[in-house]
Amino acid sequence: EWYTANLTNGLGNLVARVMKLAEDNLDAPVDVASARRESPYVAELSKLCFNEPLDHIWYEISVIDKNINESEPFKVVRTDPEKGREMIRYAVARLFEVTVALEPFMPVTSRAITEAIQGNIKPENLFPRL
Repeated sequence: EWYTANLTNGLGNLVARVMKLAEDNLDAPVDVASARRESPYVAELSKLCFNEPLDHIWYEISVIDKNINESEPFKVVRTDPEKGREMIRYAVARLFEVTVALEPFMPVTSRAITEAIQGNIKPENLFPRL
């Protein structure tokens, strides 16, 4: 249940939504070169405290998803292309922040999402449906 709710439906669907929007509407990858490259949870990890960082990461995933549902960049891009593309770039940048934070916990998944962001492509399903 946790796997399906948080990984497949949460993170997996968010990555698919954001990167499909980016792939379809952006001419180039979002520049994340200046973004932080180290997880913000180094102190917690050194104390082997995993629950707080993971709770925060899942919260951020839900916030990004809620923002997409409410702001509807997939509709805005049709009526105001530049504003819609800016909304999509913002979602990609936020997704990258989550990806960096996930790296110590899920390095392979984090790498796959980073590669999708750098290539401006929707990745294959990150998690199989159970």
